[in-house]
Amino acid sequence: MKLAIINNTSKGTSGGYIKYLANILPRLDKSAQVHSVLVLSPLFYKFSFKNLLSNKFVFKTFKPLSIFYGYRCSSELKSLLDKFLPDVIFIPNERFIYYKKIPTIIMVRNMEPFKFFLNNTFKQKIINYIKYLSTIRNCRKSTKIIAVSNY
Repeated sequence: MKLAIINNTSKGTSGGYIKYLANILPRLDKSAQVHSVLVLSPLFYKFSFKNLLSNKFVFKTFKPLSIFYGYRCSSELKSLLDKFLPDVIFIPNERFIYYKKIPTIIMVRNMEPFKFFLNNTFKQKIINYIKYLSTIRNCRKSTKIIAVSNY
């Protein structure tokens, strides 16, 4: 299987996000089912652990996509995926990207938008509601969903 991992974040990453990738990539490296992995990340990513992985991993960068870009795949991202021809796309956040009917798995990590009753300000409640609508829409478009919570 050829797997493309698209790290589609627009403003950097948290330590937990990098830690998740640092844990999952070595596991994929040991898997006999995974033949090659394309790891696509915005230009500002720094993967200190990529030298520890085998040559089945290829790391490429792309210009980050705005949240307003929708499901569209930028021409730069499309070109990288066209060269690799993945069997599956994995996006470790809730931002779905459409590419040629390839099965796409997204991961919902932030559960706060699903809790409307939190003691947030009115502005934060509006922001969470927009995130809620976006996440629900992205979940409906994806082939599979990983939720890293018991929520």
